[in-house]
Amino acid sequence: MLAIACEGWEKGRPKLAIVRYARADKGAEALFAIQGSKGILRLPVSATRVGDSGYVWRGELDARDARAEVLLGNALKATVPGGGMIELAPLGEAAGVVGECAAAAKPDVPAA
Repeated sequence: MLAIACEGWEKGRPKLAIVRYARADKGAEALFAIQGSKGILRLPVSATRVGDSGYVWRGELDARDARAEVLLGNALKATVPGGGMIELAPLGEAAGVVGECAAAAKPDVPAA
């Protein structure tokens, strides 16, 4: 299972939080490879505790990062160490989260 959320939007610095619900070892780090019709994203992820259920893989990506476009493709394949490969249909409503998150970003203002 995969989850995508927009965090930090209220501060104008939104990030996409991407969680792969596959068992991870405490302190572990890896690359989460996401392949779609719009490219490949290799997202650094780390083991994150989820309640009493143990650890899962979690990474963050600036919502304005062009690499986020891979999430908007026709279909996705994703793999993380120990989690196997998952194949996903187009994200549908989750793709809306990606677009809205990027739109919430305040433009960079040059320092005076």
